[in-house]
Amino acid sequence: MASPLTERATPAELAERSQAIETKEEILSFPRLSEIIETDLAGVPFRDSAAKWRQLPVQIRLRFGWADSRREIVSLVGEIRARLVAVCQRCLEPFEFGVNADLKLLLLPPGTRGVDGGDYEVWELDEAWLKPADLVEEAVIMALPMVARHDDETECKPMVSDAPPVRRDTVRPFAGLRSQLTDSN
Repeated sequence: MASPLTERATPAELAERSQAIETKEEILSFPRLSEIIETDLAGVPFRDSAAKWRQLPVQIRLRFGWADSRREIVSLVGEIRARLVAVCQRCLEPFEFGVNADLKLLLLPPGTRGVDGGDYEVWELDEAWLKPADLVEEAVIMALPMVARHDDETECKPMVSDAPPVRRDTVRPFAGLRSQLTDSN
């Protein structure tokens, strides 16, 4: 039996059976997300934990249903919790962070216009069918930070590990100029 996450169905079919999906997947199950992470990590030396980024967990909880009494508009409520690895833009080191996506969506067939979602976000689908895994992947990608960085600067690694010590004795070429001017007058 196919996983409900990878099953190809129309949103109406999923709503009709009140499809509930609660599962844990690994990052490698999502090819576009994996490609984004792999591109970000290209050329960065991996540490022990960062090297296993493809096996990091994605917790998924979804419930499809009807948003209206006429059963024309499909709703999706759920949450996605993922652990990802990215390159910190402060220290340029890989680090692990959490991404949370809370979903409250109306899934509209292609070409549908003018639906007020109220408390729901309106998603017009590109096709009449969907795979819930694609929707999960899109939600995680949209939840990625614009600039990945450690939450706390103290967690950042020093950018230069063998930096020379700072010298306090600076050269001051005009230090004795005042005394020389005073002496010459």
